[in-house]
Amino acid sequence: IQSIRVLDRAVTRQDHVDILEALAFVGKAAVHFCCGKTIDLYIVPTGGGVASSMQITDAQTEINDKKMVATFPVVKPAGETRLVIIATVTARKRKSISETKTQVEDALVDFGTITNQEINGAVRLSDLQALIDNLENVDFVELTGLYTKPYARKVVGVNDLVWDNETKVASQNTVK
Repeated sequence: IQSIRVLDRAVTRQDHVDILEALAFVGKAAVHFCCGKTIDLYIVPTGGGVASSMQITDAQTEINDKKMVATFPVVKPAGETRLVIIATVTARKRKSISETKTQVEDALVDFGTITNQEINGAVRLSDLQALIDNLENVDFVELTGLYTKPYARKVVGVNDLVWDNETKVASQNTVK
């Protein structure tokens, strides 16, 4: 149905998104357009992560073939925002603490996948609170901190940025 509506032309904002999301390697796309001739398009690969330069080039070629004459779409990789959540989770009586911890971590990882999030979307504290609080093993949760962790992003050049965000050996992880 999308292919019929789009008719292989990128005219509206949604047409741009639909054309990019029709590519096999694009999991999600978003448009940032205020006015003018340049249209910024952001993509996330299928399965998440940051799009490679090859994927960006392929998506750019596809959108250039289907754009309107007077527009200049530019495909860019959407970044990743890493959230740090500080929470005190109390397990229900007779529930394993390690099983509860695994249940909470799995739920948070699933919540953060690209299928459950929007590009440049909001993450609300109440959503996280409800997510954790409604788990089978959780009696109650107290969220005491939520902040983003910076990430490196390529601004210029064509080479993929290879970096690793690691925790120092001297750091301690406390589970109560």
